[in-house]
Amino acid sequence: MKTLLTLSALIALSSPSWADDYSPQQVQELVSAGIIQSLDQLLSVNPMPGKLLDTELESEDGRWVYELTWLDEQGLRHETYIDAKDGRWLEDEIED
Repeated sequence: MKTLLTLSALIALSSPSWADDYSPQQVQELVSAGIIQSLDQLLSVNPMPGKLLDTELESEDGRWVYELTWLDEQGLRHETYIDAKDGRWLEDEIED
């Protein structure tokens, strides 16, 4: 039986790499200050099946954005952008 894990579960099992500008401690400080939500919180509301490959936090035009690179169950590679404050999916690109 094939078991699908949500990305949040995979995050707990792996060590995502954050953009060079933001260490895990800095990300936690932003979460603690209420500036952004943790990725775990956002993915608990909107889970995605697949395998997480990379996670980055970016500030784009004054908006904090999580950039996730992940593989879906068909093996397609996605680059997904999620608003780090409210969890809205901003964009999901399937890479060739």
